[in-house]
Amino acid sequence: ITQNTLAGDKPNNLHVDQCTFHGNILGAIHIQSGQEFDLKSIEVLYPTSNLTHYGILCNTNSQNINISNLDAHAVQGDAVFIGGEGVNISSSTITGNTTGIRVNSNIGKFRIVGNDLGSDPRFGANVNAVIVAAGTSNNYVISQNIIAGASAGISDGGTGGSKSVTGNV
Repeated sequence: ITQNTLAGDKPNNLHVDQCTFHGNILGAIHIQSGQEFDLKSIEVLYPTSNLTHYGILCNTNSQNINISNLDAHAVQGDAVFIGGEGVNISSSTITGNTTGIRVNSNIGKFRIVGNDLGSDPRFGANVNAVIVAAGTSNNYVISQNIIAGASAGISDGGTGGSKSVTGNV
């Protein structure tokens, strides 16, 4: 695994498939910059005593990231933090975390569709399924997610006019 120090060009077109991240680190995947990333069939699992801050962190300089079939559990922080535009999360199981998915303010063009963000017997419930920060931009969709069992479902602080938050159970 390499690290982009932001000294040169941003990386493009990265594909990560079928990887497992376990252990005693502060976060599994930290995308500082770049675009057109595809993360598929990733597992992020931490024992609850590790005080992990995030599972996948997408900074403001990262764009157009597709995350699918993610299993993220027992993160004492944000399982997924969206800080850049164009992040799509689908077909994932994100349970037993402090926050399943957090979206930073002033972010748009993201999709959170068809995920299990509630609870499961092995890892328990998310404290918060989804938190969209106040002032978040428009052009986003949060739809068809299972949030049942989470202590708090979807907190949508987005102020944009072109958004859809529907069909979540």
